[in-house]
Amino acid sequence: MASAARNGNGARAGRGATGLSEDAVVAAAIALADRDGFEAVSIRRVAAELGTGHMNLYTHVASKDDLVSLMFDVLMGEACAPTEPGMPWRDALAELSRSFRATIVAHPWAADALALQPAMRRNAARRAMLLLQAFDEFELPGAEVWELISIVDEYVLGHAIRTTTAQRRTGGLETLATDAELDRHPELRVLAQSRRGRASIERFEAGLATVLDGIEQRVARAPRRSRAA
Repeated sequence: MASAARNGNGARAGRGATGLSEDAVVAAAIALADRDGFEAVSIRRVAAELGTGHMNLYTHVASKDDLVSLMFDVLMGEACAPTEPGMPWRDALAELSRSFRATIVAHPWAADALALQPAMRRNAARRAMLLLQAFDEFELPGAEVWELISIVDEYVLGHAIRTTTAQRRTGGLETLATDAELDRHPELRVLAQSRRGRASIERFEAGLATVLDGIEQRVARAPRRSRAA
């Protein structure tokens, strides 16, 4: 079924005869995913959450894939940490990484949505531009910049998934061994303690610093871009 016309910002304009709006549909879908998981999201379930027939939603979303991409774009808006032009590249990447992690942890289903490779919309494009701007001071090939961005995002996403997995387990992160086994092999106690803390924000920050250290070595070899006075 055809979807409604979009306005100049890419969002669908106006409300249908039911009084629904695209924003209301997407908000209901996000609330459903937050509560019941990504697998619960369907056009029918979202319609039920809104107290309307599922056919009414097609005035605002073309399909489930369309709905998922809209949901994910709202999250990308949350992940757009404020950065300033000329902000040191490392500070900008760190802020964008922290906000990305916080968003995934707050909405664990986002990793499932990302795996579907949702279409890039306004907020996702805005975040991409902020990431690119972090490297403005260097003369680097575009492919290399995106490689560095991907390295950072993949670390952040991996740690966020580990954190959300730990939160779902009643006992916290899995242990390495039983207490009796650790008594027999006390040298493993430090490793066990390390595994129990690997989803912590402190571990995230330490890992992020290590990733950025590696990127710093890469960009240190790049020429600086000349700036107009």
